[in-house]
Amino acid sequence: MTTDRRRTVGAVLAILSAASVPATAAIAQAPRTLTVTQDLRIDAAAQNLSTGMQLDIGRDGSIAVTQPEDDRILFFDAAGRLAGSVGRPGEGPGEFRTVGLHGRYADSLWVLDFQLRRITLISPEHKLVRVISWPPSLRLTPTDA
Repeated sequence: MTTDRRRTVGAVLAILSAASVPATAAIAQAPRTLTVTQDLRIDAAAQNLSTGMQLDIGRDGSIAVTQPEDDRILFFDAAGRLAGSVGRPGEGPGEFRTVGLHGRYADSLWVLDFQLRRITLISPEHKLVRVISWPPSLRLTPTDA
């Protein structure tokens, strides 16, 4: 076998080896199967839920659902029953101009209101804990005016 032919055969074998590695790895891994099970259903029509809502699930299974059309947050217990609400349109404590991003801090729920430039903290009992404003110089979004 000539030197050129050996190089060609070696290059072809290297390419075939490289091409077969992902296929071999894919064959070695069994496909994962996920099963979706409905544990809870909250009827959006019966609860008059807004479109564009976000939800957050607490450690105890309680669910906070933002209602951007109503500027409030609805709370459901772990069984899906309405447990309370916080907020209404306005600028005072416990009121919102925009119900924005939210999440949990320890056992409290925090809610951003970009228009009022503040964070509202709500207790597990659905009570206003604290309102924290941020200075106009702090820009959290490109449209934050």
